[in-house]
Amino acid sequence: MKRLLLLLVVVVNCVTSVPLKSSMERGLRGNPWENSGKFQGDMVFSRKRNGLIDNYYRWPYGKICYTISPGFTQPQVDHIKNVYASGFSGTCIQAVECQDCCNGDYVYITNNPEDGCYAIVGRVGGPQQLNLALNCLDAGTILHEMTHALGFWHQQSTPERDDYVTIYLENVEDGKEGNFDKYGSDYVSSFDQGYDYCSIMHYSQTAFSKNGQPTVVPKWQTSCEYEIGYAQALSAVDKLKINAMYQC
Repeated sequence: MKRLLLLLVVVVNCVTSVPLKSSMERGLRGNPWENSGKFQGDMVFSRKRNGLIDNYYRWPYGKICYTISPGFTQPQVDHIKNVYASGFSGTCIQAVECQDCCNGDYVYITNNPEDGCYAIVGRVGGPQQLNLALNCLDAGTILHEMTHALGFWHQQSTPERDDYVTIYLENVEDGKEGNFDKYGSDYVSSFDQGYDYCSIMHYSQTAFSKNGQPTVVPKWQTSCEYEIGYAQALSAVDKLKINAMYQC
């Protein structure tokens, strides 16, 4: 089965990781990125093309540079840096706090409080924004957004997703049904990995729910440490895909 890894020029919000707590306990919309009003909850296209499956949009040698806005407190800065330092263990990705170490390309991490959680997807050249509002500072969210910056889209957009999850559009907020579109292989680069319920890039079960009822339900039993959509760390399959994308 093929897994979706997408190199698009878009702005993306994040999935918050809350361990072992049901979506219903979190309310109708459990993830901060679901409240951003962007495409698929957390995507804003900065170009009018999709499917940019091109090495240009990857970070050379797996080295992704970032800087952190002075708007964060020192403990928040330390937390973000620690997450990046350990979160990509098992991959060839190096997240480096340096503005000039990637030929002038870098992720600028901001904390605009009203903007939620989002990131440009893939390397676009020059500075590119990744926003982490105060409710986006758990480890899962921080890693989710940086994984978008590496060039990954959401798991449940994969062409084969209907074999693994049921989408209940009748429970989706009016006008948000397009957030559950699937994308063909002409939009994505696949790396021969199976569908991953445990992926840090998966929607939660009540994503965009208008009534508290599930919108995304697994068809098979999961063995994830966390409820789908709330991973705190990259899954084993996430790491395999990153290493395949970056040809480690």
